[in-house]
Amino acid sequence: MMVSFLDFIWIAVNSKNAENIKKLLLSKGLFLPQIKVQRRNDYILFPAKRDVLKIKSEFVQYNAQFIEPRPEEVFVTKERPTSLKELLKNKLPKHLHEYIPSSYDIVGDIAIIELPESLVDYAPIIGNAILTLHKNVKSVFLKAGPVTGNVRIRPLKHIAGQNRTVTVHRENGCIYELDISKVYFSPRLSTEHKRVAEQVQDGEIVIDMFAGIGPFAILIARLKRATVYAIDVNPNAIFYLQRNITRNKLKGKVIPIIGDSREVITKQLSNVADRVIMNLPGESISFLDAAIKALRSSKGIIHIYLFESEPDPVHTAFQKIKEIILSKAIKIQNIHVSLLYGRKIKEVAPRRWYVVLDLAFSS
Repeated sequence: MMVSFLDFIWIAVNSKNAENIKKLLLSKGLFLPQIKVQRRNDYILFPAKRDVLKIKSEFVQYNAQFIEPRPEEVFVTKERPTSLKELLKNKLPKHLHEYIPSSYDIVGDIAIIELPESLVDYAPIIGNAILTLHKNVKSVFLKAGPVTGNVRIRPLKHIAGQNRTVTVHRENGCIYELDISKVYFSPRLSTEHKRVAEQVQDGEIVIDMFAGIGPFAILIARLKRATVYAIDVNPNAIFYLQRNITRNKLKGKVIPIIGDSREVITKQLSNVADRVIMNLPGESISFLDAAIKALRSSKGIIHIYLFESEPDPVHTAFQKIKEIILSKAIKIQNIHVSLLYGRKIKEVAPRRWYVVLDLAFSS
């Protein structure tokens, strides 16, 4: 098969971002494995479908460059499917093709996919197709229900490959060991982990109220000489957090604490933090009083993650926070809040979004 310069585009990044770029392209079904990855000077060039240009903003954080192939660049490739839909077109009934997911999560060497009810009976076929498409993937699991409970665990069903749930995931230069059946982790938050970590300054004290296996805390301590108190109520999360601290070379310090974050702050960490991270979108707003109590003299930055609905989920979320403060539900006098940054991260249901707000508090 011949591939001409009109069929793809190069994405050029430095070597430290190469791993993240390839994972992002694979998760979006935009990587072209038929064309060999190239190296030019200090850059690695990945071949991508031209549809990647529709989501250029997702590559900004990696300082990616989009380079047009030269007209004389024509590649002879093997006939190989490049997406799950293409691979399954002759394996599933035609009327079901429109329901085949275009993306799924890859955590380490494990893929996790969500299927509509119409495709559940075909899960083993779809799982084996993912194994064929991604040679680095060894196990495939089906999301068998929503994330629930204060430990944020999702039920999973094994559908293909090795039946194991422990893996090692690499993200933003860090290494994370985890058991996908016992802890919460989302590779789709890689951008947020990096964005927040890069804001932290040397010497800061940070409290991560719902730390999980440490994707915020460990990256912060790898990049900055900061102290991060990493709290989680899930003992399995703390177990893997402790293992991940030893796996990574850190400039700063991560202090794991098991327990309810409100109780931990009340007993140990009131009036100490420069920055607080609250990634528990279904319940974070109910912990806002504890987060403010954790700030030194009620001044500092809070990164809060929430679920909110359209038409303007960021504005709506901020208005709710201001109303809570004005209603004196926060029992601290003369607290002021301003919105430094806000954005929609991903749609979690029709017209309902996972959003982040960076809030500056002062008194």
